Amino acid sequence: AAGPQPYEYTFTVVEDDTLNAFATFGGNIFVHTGMILRVRNVSELAGVMGHEVGHVVHRHMAENYKRAKQAGLLRNAAVIGSAIGGVNPGAVDLLTGFGAQGILNTFGREMETQSDEFAVELLPRAGYDPGGIVTMFEVLTAAGGPRGPKFFSDHPTSADRTAATKKLIAAKQLPPNLKRDDNGRLEIIQARIRVLTKEPAQRKR
Repeated sequence: AAGPQPYEYTFTVVEDDTLNAFATFGGNIFVHTGMILRVRNVSELAGVMGHEVGHVVHRHMAENYKRAKQAGLLRNAAVIGSAIGGVNPGAVDLLTGFGAQGILNTFGREMETQSDEFAVELLPRAGYDPGGIVTMFEVLTAAGGPRGPKFFSDHPTSADRTAATKKLIAAKQLPPNLKRDDNGRLEIIQARIRVLTKEPAQRKR
């Protein structure tokens, strides 16, 4: 549904009970078992996967690496310059570190927003209800408190993402009969994960 891609995507399940998923170079996408166990329907999991595909499609890893490298070089130059000029290098290193991190976090928030928007476009084309993106944000927020779990680190606040995604979905003319469930296949996968990882059954919510 994402259209022609330069990569052959690989999706890997990671045995980890944290609520997280991430993408790396070359179309490699990873989802933690903790995330799969927490989703309540297949549209929520599709929303997570669509978001990570968005990172790959928009080449966010390459952009983030380039900016991190540039920020590191600028930081080192500032520290060396301060040593020559008699300014405390430790203080400059601390201040420029915060500055570089601020630049990277701002760009990271832009990338997260772009991937959210991509997922809203992608899911209906793949036959899934994009409302699963919104409900997944709500699950993540409930699991991690105001800041949310690792999936939200250095990202827009969960409340902002939820509101923005709801607005995007409301503006779309969605086709009928988009899937939220998959006739129990997700529940079978969750049961298999619990057996393989000896994860106790989730409490009813």
